[in-house]
Amino acid sequence: MLNRSALLAAFAGFLLACVCPMHSLTLSPTVLHRVQQPTPATPLQTGQATPVAHPLLERAQAAMESKDFARAVEWLEQFLATHPDHVPARFNLAYSYAELKRYADARKNYGEVLKRDPGLHQANLNLGLILLAQQDFSSAVAPFEKVVASNPAEARGRYLLAFALEKSGKLAEAAEHYRAGSREDPKNLDFHLSLGRVAYELKDFNKAESEFRAAQALREDSAEARLGLGETLLAQNQLAT
Repeated sequence: MLNRSALLAAFAGFLLACVCPMHSLTLSPTVLHRVQQPTPATPLQTGQATPVAHPLLERAQAAMESKDFARAVEWLEQFLATHPDHVPARFNLAYSYAELKRYADARKNYGEVLKRDPGLHQANLNLGLILLAQQDFSSAVAPFEKVVASNPAEARGRYLLAFALEKSGKLAEAAEHYRAGSREDPKNLDFHLSLGRVAYELKDFNKAESEFRAAQALREDSAEARLGLGETLLAQNQLAT
């Protein structure tokens, strides 16, 4: 298993920087920051496409396994100069660029992968994660839609699509996918917290209360669930006075 820390760290940093704007009432940042940690898809085996063996691919594979992504980029770029349609090598180049935090180059190369194989689950997932890390939420929707299309029962893909939609301001669509994910994984705390958050933003405080209570039932010590429920109840009391 290759190191995935660079992309995860960047995305975690992005999550800590993101606060969803509210209207007259504002949920605690603790509630707003509760987002699942995504895991990018790992590199493809270069032997999956022709040519099966090549010295540059072997060197690149060894460099990636030793976490020398700069050297991996060097070997893969050389190989792709003469084999531009080799999808696994292009994918691994994009992955290596992401590990080096060269997200524009990673994004470009994942795009090249998807021109050749539009439905490749791993490429759509990783491209979507990079777009989220760059806070390009509206652009992240399309690759995550393809992730969901390729595996509708995967709760993680549903969550990421819903999050991208939410951050793009498409709250009703986000709620639809959060609900679909929750049906696939009903004991997932994050789905209930997210549904509560979106319902709160839509001022559907009864629904928000229900979701935060469901989250608290799953994890009684959840600070996010308690805060969300408390502020939702406060909003309902303010509306009643």
